[in-house]
Amino acid sequence: MGDASGTAETKLRYGLHPGSLGAALSLDRLEQLTADPDELSQLQIVLDARGVACIRTQHAFEPSALAPLEPVFGTSASRGGSMLLSGSEFIDDYSIPPKVDDGRPRKLAPTDFIHIDTMSNGPAAYGVHATLAGTAVAPMRFADMRAVYAAQPDAMKRQLLRLQARHSVPRAPAGRAPASTLQPLAALHPRTAAPLLLLPNRINCHVEGLSVTEANQLIGELWRATEHSPARLELSLQPNTLIIWDNIMCTHTNPGFPRGPGRIVWFFNTLIDRPIAPVAGP
Repeated sequence: MGDASGTAETKLRYGLHPGSLGAALSLDRLEQLTADPDELSQLQIVLDARGVACIRTQHAFEPSALAPLEPVFGTSASRGGSMLLSGSEFIDDYSIPPKVDDGRPRKLAPTDFIHIDTMSNGPAAYGVHATLAGTAVAPMRFADMRAVYAAQPDAMKRQLLRLQARHSVPRAPAGRAPASTLQPLAALHPRTAAPLLLLPNRINCHVEGLSVTEANQLIGELWRATEHSPARLELSLQPNTLIIWDNIMCTHTNPGFPRGPGRIVWFFNTLIDRPIAPVAGP
């Protein structure tokens, strides 16, 4: 694992995972990062380059230690939601207390498969996942969508240039259609302008200018390329682990936890604050 020394003003040092994704940081307390504006600025630089940051701490952290992340990475999509963590205005609580494991086989949830997080105004800007207790049944996986786009044949890139796909939120209030937006398949990252592949979660989605059959075939092919891309990263979800990822640069999984021991897991997405532009040419 390499080293990211950062700017002269910052003190913390990130190790780099092999490949194009992932930076790691080990701390005594999370406040060493989140209470220091210079370190938060460096974290943004690291994410622009590496897509995913994994921070592991010696001591458990409180919701207050995560509060400084929202001004840096955008407004949380969880503000005012029904799952808010006690003592927080924007963190969702996915914790489950210990209980007896009745031996039923675990069913895979949609989040066990690689995907992106979609909000009412488009793809989420960032995802923030904090594990305070428990260990997931599988590593969290990421794929670098810059590399997936770069690996496409020229003919596919030319086809993608003119296409937009509909991104829909997973759920909607009863009687309402899910909120959705049209986004370019060949997109420029809204911060770095790096070209990347921006996929909707649903294979059977609407793609402007294609028939249903053509759209399903194309999106299915691109998701298979994403799933098998060598530009990937795996991170274990262990106690006192904070993972922050660029949700537009990366696709990811959210693996489940064992039924018996219980877990303490906090999570939030942030809303994108600008339009996503298409790639202009090959």
